[in-house]
Amino acid sequence: MAYLEYENSCGRALQEEAEEADPDGQPPVDPVEKESERLNCDGKGFDKNIRRLVYSKIQTAFADRGDRNLKEEDPRKGDRFVLFGSGHGALFHLEQLAYYQAKYRLDSKERVKGSDAFRYVAFFDDEDDKPQGAGEQLLENDVIRRERYVDIVLEDDSGRETWVELKSYAAKSKANRTELDIGKIGNWRLGTSDRKPKKGYFPSLHRQFVIDRTAKHLGGAWLAMNQSERKLIDVIVEVKDFQWKFQKFSVDNRRTKRKQYSPDLGSERSKGTIRERLARLPKYNNDQNELVEVSMGRREITGMSHHVFDSGIAATLKEVLPGLGFEMIEDAVEDVIIEGVE
Repeated sequence: MAYLEYENSCGRALQEEAEEADPDGQPPVDPVEKESERLNCDGKGFDKNIRRLVYSKIQTAFADRGDRNLKEEDPRKGDRFVLFGSGHGALFHLEQLAYYQAKYRLDSKERVKGSDAFRYVAFFDDEDDKPQGAGEQLLENDVIRRERYVDIVLEDDSGRETWVELKSYAAKSKANRTELDIGKIGNWRLGTSDRKPKKGYFPSLHRQFVIDRTAKHLGGAWLAMNQSERKLIDVIVEVKDFQWKFQKFSVDNRRTKRKQYSPDLGSERSKGTIRERLARLPKYNNDQNELVEVSMGRREITGMSHHVFDSGIAATLKEVLPGLGFEMIEDAVEDVIIEGVE
């Protein structure tokens, strides 16, 4: 929390200094030390949108913790779902924001560009309609269009984005960690909303994964129309990669008096595992062959260990924060180490 507030403070200082700057670029008669210089911000910090989200996540986490029942995600809310309202998810989101921003300060070439960021992802059945790199291109001739709220968007020096999706789910049980406690991951059918999925199955997770996979395969997604000078959906950003990170934990559920465990993601080659279910092609009709091939390739995705993996709090924070002068994190993390998580 201390580190996140440091990034918020840097962001505020940089914003205020930019707003107060002389439009003619003339230095003040009596130079004074800027707040961003005093804080050693190095021109980096969270913008106002990310600052607003940080405070909202903190409020969510503490409100959820106050009733002694840290809630998890609800997959029934579909593509528009983000981690608000979930104590576990909010804390995980904050930790990952700290991790990626700290990595950026240390040596990473990818900055935190946005959080819970809105994007349009489209599916096409004609190669000529695909996104043609970053810039302006009107979104049209799409067969399917989906809204996507990306948990964390990273951006490299070339403006290309990496999407990071954060998942906070418990396994069905200690004996059965290949299934989620909310049910199995269902297989999405192209174009459907799946508002009433088959009992015990939730295709929303597979739908989200297919959407992210499509954005990477096509190499681009569209920003909201308020990001366009013409107020149209015509601004493309390049998408170079995507990753899904499942929170790793072993904790006591105070409501049920039972221990909860994070799921075992398994292998994409083992039928029924989380990785294998996410790697599947969506269901589609025979006349949608071109739609699948153009939008995502007509093969099951491989290399799932790169796209879907576990993430433990202690390991990620200890990896980066001490290098920024937050040495106390090493002792603090040792005190709260979660059982079974290294």
